[in-house]
Amino acid sequence: MMFIAIKLIMLALRIIKDRFRFIRSCYLYCKASTKWWSLPIGIIESNITKISFSSAIQILTNGLFTFLDRVNFLAMVLLFCATLCHILITYPLIYLTQKQRPASTILVRSYYSFKSFYLESNCALLRNFSRCFVHGIFLFCYSSQILSLAIIDLIFLLATFLFIPQFLNKTVAVLFIFYQTLILAIDIFFLTHDRFPHIYNE
Repeated sequence: MMFIAIKLIMLALRIIKDRFRFIRSCYLYCKASTKWWSLPIGIIESNITKISFSSAIQILTNGLFTFLDRVNFLAMVLLFCATLCHILITYPLIYLTQKQRPASTILVRSYYSFKSFYLESNCALLRNFSRCFVHGIFLFCYSSQILSLAIIDLIFLLATFLFIPQFLNKTVAVLFIFYQTLILAIDIFFLTHDRFPHIYNE
């Protein structure tokens, strides 16, 4: 979100930078400092699982009796929405607004292309975000939890196949798909054990 805010400020300064010398100086300074987006990205992405799970737990709250409860709930909802916006918007926005060299620093396993920025944010960040949210929101309903996890893992496994050409190393792609398949197989095992326990009791 800091990256998006900086870009909006830059857009406003760019429109009026030629009218005032002071604003032009601010514009040139901010233009040289827009790599600050790497800081919020590192902070948010290192805490995505905690944010997602904690937000889901907050939704399960039965009642907001005190003022602090309401403030806490509102803060978690805003943080949840901000993190989700970061996952869906920030990576493509970096591709569209930054030069190749600084923008490529956030790519771990893929070529520099628009699809690659969706690969990194969706197949990794959004997957972890979705799984942790399901863990939290269905904390007291195991059947719904394991079914949702299986569905999520299947969707992102299929999405990974679409992004295979974007991987820098096809060996990494194979290992990543194998990892996702293994997690999906574990989910299916627990799902069948929950839905058809008599099969495992014979």
